[in-house]
Amino acid sequence: MTDPVLLTQKLVQQASITPSKNDGAQELKSRTDALNMCLDLLEEPLKKLGFECHRIVFDQPGFPSIPNLYAERAGNGKHLNFTGHVDVVPPGDVSAWKFNPFGGEIADGFLYGRGTSDMKGNIASFIAALEKFIPANQNSARISLIITGDEESYAVNGVPKIVPWLKQRGIAFDYCLVGEPSSPKTMGEEIKNGRRGTMNATCTVHGKQGHIAYPERFDNPVVRMGKFIAACSGTDLDKGNEYFAPSRLEVNIVDLPNRTTNVVPNKVTFGFNVRWNSEWTKETLSAHLRNLCDQHLGTGQYDLDMDFSGGVYLTPKGPFLSAITDAVCEVTGRTPECTTAGGTSDGRFVVDICPYVVECGVTSETIHQVDERVKVDDLNKLADIYERVLKRLFA
Repeated sequence: MTDPVLLTQKLVQQASITPSKNDGAQELKSRTDALNMCLDLLEEPLKKLGFECHRIVFDQPGFPSIPNLYAERAGNGKHLNFTGHVDVVPPGDVSAWKFNPFGGEIADGFLYGRGTSDMKGNIASFIAALEKFIPANQNSARISLIITGDEESYAVNGVPKIVPWLKQRGIAFDYCLVGEPSSPKTMGEEIKNGRRGTMNATCTVHGKQGHIAYPERFDNPVVRMGKFIAACSGTDLDKGNEYFAPSRLEVNIVDLPNRTTNVVPNKVTFGFNVRWNSEWTKETLSAHLRNLCDQHLGTGQYDLDMDFSGGVYLTPKGPFLSAITDAVCEVTGRTPECTTAGGTSDGRFVVDICPYVVECGVTSETIHQVDERVKVDDLNKLADIYERVLKRLFA
């Protein structure tokens, strides 16, 4: 029987930092090998439970090749998918850590290491839950897992490609449980029953280059960019609604190649991100953003490229959401708040083949930080929660 704590330790001991296009050959191999080792550690117990495992490597020019795992166990009735990732962000300054970030040390009731909370511990807890549930419920559920190695960085050769791969094979899900850390500080505080969409834009503002001493001879694009930033960055695009916070635009990149002090450049490029809610569609938001650019940058005086990386989604009250909230309440004594706040996850891609997507995992308090850690007891509690969800849906 899988111990979720021990499996988490083994996963954390693999330095599976997301491969980068900037990696050297040796570093890229090391990171890819670590991802494959994590998937090996997961395949072993899954195969014993009767899962058919597919190791899928996706490629795209300009990005590292990424190994992914799709595992499925046949069964009757509804299809539940668990989606997770074994890649992690870099540890940063290793000397600032209390323990080796890839050591999986346990101290004072906590398991330390990069990926303990985000999200290797959550995956280990789901495996442990499966091992308790399946022997007593052999044919009652069709269960699958998507485990990617490309979530923390580009999100190109992971779930965005797994979903079309599944669609080509006629595979869809009734429910999807995403194992992201979902509570801010205390286990059972929150689950995520939806997420805002995210859009990254690159905008190049055109002007006319000229000597800085002759303003009548140049058109400074930096000034118009400044007007856009002053008017739009850090502002809400709507008032939000019952389920979602207001949509928000934030400028996050400015690229001004000119380094000559007496020359006004002929162009400037900047980037911005929009987290958008259900008050918009991709089409209406695109039109609104172009109107803002026309207003502040000048019609026809800019180029705008918008990349929508997943849309807004919401899982309403129903059997799936109730199964999760009830299970969390039974184990922790808390009724979790259903919220859509925060960032995005791979759930934004899975919604293309699944109507109900919910994130439920351990706490997010130390993710991406020095001394990332998870309570040992929380891993066991989460395994209990996941098992109760399975029983409520299928037993």
